[in-house]
Amino acid sequence: MNAAACIALGAVLAFVLPAQNVVDRATHTSGFVRRDGVRLHYVEWPNAGTAVVLMPGYSLTAHAFDDIAPALATNHRVVALTPRGFGESDAPEAGAYTIATLVGDLRTVLDSLHIARATLVGHSISGTVATQFALQYPERVVQLILLDSYPYFNQEGADSIDALNPVATPEFSGDTTYEAVARYLARYRFVPWQPALLADLHAKPMEPEASRRRELTAAYIADQWKSPPQLQGLTVPAVEFCAIPTTESEYPWLRRGSRDYTRANRYVRQHLVPLAHRLCARFARTAPRGDTIVVAGSHYVFFTKPARTAAQLARIIR
Repeated sequence: MNAAACIALGAVLAFVLPAQNVVDRATHTSGFVRRDGVRLHYVEWPNAGTAVVLMPGYSLTAHAFDDIAPALATNHRVVALTPRGFGESDAPEAGAYTIATLVGDLRTVLDSLHIARATLVGHSISGTVATQFALQYPERVVQLILLDSYPYFNQEGADSIDALNPVATPEFSGDTTYEAVARYLARYRFVPWQPALLADLHAKPMEPEASRRRELTAAYIADQWKSPPQLQGLTVPAVEFCAIPTTESEYPWLRRGSRDYTRANRYVRQHLVPLAHRLCARFARTAPRGDTIVVAGSHYVFFTKPARTAAQLARIIR
């Protein structure tokens, strides 16, 4: 997913106005760690096992993992983080919104929670953060697991491929209420709709705070493209979940057999699928101890297929 697409989706995901109580069925505890006065939110599924730290992609919160974390917590201590600038974490105006800042935040959280070593699971841009952390502090990483995370996305020509998209996703419009946003996402983005999305949406701030945060956090994406981590320097075992798109995962609202579906299907087969395979292959040949798991689905496969994703993670986490 390119920078423009990340920010556009982030705008929708953050555009939740009503101040409602979080509808959260997950059996976790919730807390905050402070770094230089900035509160960093986390949720935890306690267990005596080895630590697994879940890190969400751009604009998402720790609650994004509510559907998959319980399955992992049967054998592990599971902690999910909300990066600064998102959800219940603080968004200081003077803060540097860089990958290096997030790496420092991650170290502070691990130290504060007395986690000496952990398996890091990073989705999208948080995979870049987890990778950079593993490069700087390999002694603290048991294993690196990336959920469809490619810091070299643009280097493979993704922006030019995105420009060929024949069917644009309809823009969000209508009442700026939770119900309206939920209906939009359930039709155009996340099919089938899952409980974790409910908790994630409710954890986000209201406008105008949401707009302020989008302006700040867009810097994360620019910083990732400017200085991607050097995968060849990794010394820890690493696994990439490679999401291979389908027409249904990318265009869930299109009716099979329609003219738009036919155009979208051709685009997916001729452009998106080859790109996904190139990205996956690049990771496998670049990370010295890298392995790949190929799954059919969208960039948000842990949302749309949580049971399958949790089972696959449980099999490979050490």
